[in-house]
Parts: sequence; C-alpha cells; structure tokens
Amino acid sequence: MVGLGACTTGGTSTLLNSPPLLLQVTATRGKFDLAEEYSVTDTTIEAGDVVRLAQLTTSNNQQTTIEKTDKGYDSSILGIISTDPGITLSSTVELNSYQEKPNLRPVALQGRVPVKVTNENGPIRRGDILTSSATLPGYAMKATRAGRSIGTAMEDLYCLEGFLCEGKVM
Repeated sequence: MVGLGACTTGGTSTLLNSPPLLLQVTATRGKFDLAEEYSVTDTTIEAGDVVRLAQLTTSNNQQTTIEKTDKGYDSSILGIISTDPGITLSSTVELNSYQEKPNLRPVALQGRVPVKVTNENGPIRRGDILTSSATLPGYAMKATRAGRSIGTAMEDLYCLEGFLCEGKVM
C-alpha cells in the first residue's frame, strides 16, 4: 500500500510525489439536488420529466438509457430530470458534462426538483405523494393507492375545478 499526503499553499494543492494541482471550490446557492447522468435516445426529454429505465432492445442495449414514463404507478420509474443540479455524478470527472452532451440527462437522486404534474388523479396539495401519470408521458400525478412513487409535493398545483390541467411543482 502507498500512502499519499497533500499540502496546500495559496489555493494550490500538491500531492506528495506528484505534480502540483490547482483546486477550485465553488459554492452555489439555490441548487438543491444531487443528480446522476443517464443516456437518452429521445432528445425531447427535458427538465421536470418523469423517467424510467428504458426497455432494452437490440438498438439500445445500454443499461443506463432512460425514457419518459407512460403509465400510472410505473414499476420501473427511476426519477425526475433535474433542472440545474448542485452536484452531478458521472462516469468521467467533468463538471456538469450533460450540458455539452445532447445524449445525457441528469436524473435527480436526492433533493428538491421541479416536476411536471397533472391533476388527472385529483388536486395536488403540499404533502401529497406523487407517482407517474396514467395519461401524460413524462408527467406525475397524485398517488391515491399503494405503488411506486417519486416523492412528495412541496407546493400546491392550482387548477380550475373540473378541468384537466398540467404544470410544475417542487
């Protein structure tokens, strides 16, 4: 086993027995989630979409490909596409590489993210559990029975009584 030590001087960090490294730490306020990059074949997938792991086909054999959910209480639901994650995990060490790669999307693993919702299963109120929509691909709805969920609504969805509506809630 080899032990490594580090020294810092004026913003520069040096690992012993290695060339100097410049470290920069940026603190950002307002970003509240941890995300992981996943591949997409559908480039219309965007922030707020509810996604699942894609069905594997001969043309798509990557295990980390995602697609929009298209049924209620989808058992393969994975999560929500993040708007602007505070931290993004990736297979390479790059800062938010999904922004330069059209085939990657950040899926929120933990934290607060806006999600596309519909009132098809009743009005959404703060504290309601959300699951995948039965009628709109990539949307969430209020969960009214046991099944897979994606999180808890942190705000209300305001809609006219008797009308199907859609919007985004945190």
